Amino acid sequence: MIHTGFMRYDLDLIWIDRKGRVIRKDFRVRPWRIQRCKNAWGVIEKPSGQALVETALIIPLLLLFVFGFLQLSVAVTAKQKLHYVTHYAAQVGGITNDDLRVLGAIGEFYEEDEIAVNIQSFSMQNQQEILSSERRTSDRVQVQISHPAPLNILLLGLSDFDLVSQASSIIYCQENAPPFTCS
Repeated sequence: MIHTGFMRYDLDLIWIDRKGRVIRKDFRVRPWRIQRCKNAWGVIEKPSGQALVETALIIPLLLLFVFGFLQLSVAVTAKQKLHYVTHYAAQVGGITNDDLRVLGAIGEFYEEDEIAVNIQSFSMQNQQEILSSERRTSDRVQVQISHPAPLNILLLGLSDFDLVSQASSIIYCQENAPPFTCS
């Protein structure tokens, strides 16, 4: 015995015995009905033709949601990687006081044509921007990396967006003679 209470569409019922043979078929059983088959061991329920229209409308929206969520998770992962690399590069800059080593630290994770890098130097005394060659102990190196993140969600027409991360570090290198870099 089955009921179709709270259903919004008709059902097709296929009654089977213990061996899986079809005993009876009921087509287009309306909502709010009770059906039974005395000798049946089980029943296979499937929506009548109308449910296919509802399914055809819902599946594209469901797929858009699922793939949109996947794209969002890819973007979040890319942002976390960018954030990690930026902080790592700033630490390398603080320890070595060498822009080439900062670029080398970034190059461990990204190809040169994938990103845009901006390295700035600031004096600790007056917070003014200085040249990289003038950085000394207690000055600050700031690294900013931007990376384009593609959005591949079809039908929405969204374009790529730039992920940007910025980190800074104090120069710990105690070198007193030019070029003020540490090994």
